[in-house]
Amino acid sequence: MADRLKWQAPRVGYATVFDGGVKQLGSHDLVAAVPSLVTQELGKLIAGAQERNGSWADGRFEDHRKDEGDWGLDIMLVDAEGRLQAGPWSSFDMFNNHGGFVAVNDEHASDLKIEAVANLSAATERFLIPLAPKKDTTLIWHISHAHAVLPAIREILGTGEIPIETYQFQVDLTTFDPSKVNDSMRRFGTAHSVQMTRLPYEKAQQGGKFAEKGVWTGQVGFWESERFGGYAPRVRFNGNRRRKTTFVSGMSRAQVLNSGGRPMEENHDDVTVLRTADSRLAGLVKPDQAKGMFIPFALDTIMSNQPDVPVVLKYRTYTPWTGNFPKHG
Repeated sequence: MADRLKWQAPRVGYATVFDGGVKQLGSHDLVAAVPSLVTQELGKLIAGAQERNGSWADGRFEDHRKDEGDWGLDIMLVDAEGRLQAGPWSSFDMFNNHGGFVAVNDEHASDLKIEAVANLSAATERFLIPLAPKKDTTLIWHISHAHAVLPAIREILGTGEIPIETYQFQVDLTTFDPSKVNDSMRRFGTAHSVQMTRLPYEKAQQGGKFAEKGVWTGQVGFWESERFGGYAPRVRFNGNRRRKTTFVSGMSRAQVLNSGGRPMEENHDDVTVLRTADSRLAGLVKPDQAKGMFIPFALDTIMSNQPDVPVVLKYRTYTPWTGNFPKHG
């Protein structure tokens, strides 16, 4: 692992602007003061830093995940020397629990879009570079489906070696009263019931390998809507000749109706909508704990609905500074 970040100074870079007077900008908006820096040079510089340091970042994120026990840590802010300045954070948690923001410090919360990164740099008088892992896509499956999922991953990677991690639940399902045990509880009540591995996005896109093994892939993401209070987690399984396009939604039907909305299944005859609130596993968890359990709830929901179909979930890191963040639709 490199000790220093690899990056190339842009043609018109932060050194020029900072030397010329970040202090003179004071509380003024850097975006308004130097629009070309934000729209052109800053984006180029960050993209170059990501390309040169993706593998280096993988190692940093791996260490932080082990230390903090958080599977989702996948974005951070570093300086030009590669020193951690803020984070790391989970982009999944950013939208699942915090409305699309991260706490940079006691004074600043940020949506990490390119303009916000520029203004954070101006406010701290330090060049901040957002980084994500090179292996930015996480594949997640239930251990009972490993017989179909792992051969497909081996073909994608071209190797028999797969670094497998255990998905850590935020609620300990092994502590429930035995009298409450049901099929879902038996499925997820062991410490290693959900597994995952990480791939670069380009490799994870080879979904045909999964289809060949009879594995149905679902894309984990968020639906953005102000009406429903920001971001709602969901999984989309694309349809095929045997199955309709299927959504697993983190919103209950009552939540949709109480927000003045109309359930998707009433607007679209060509989709199936399943809801994690109907999961028997979800029925064992307190409402205030449910948000942190969306992944296992979603797996339980689709596995209960399609018991004979192996499934794998895919989550790709959101990088707001590149324009990759949840949108309405």
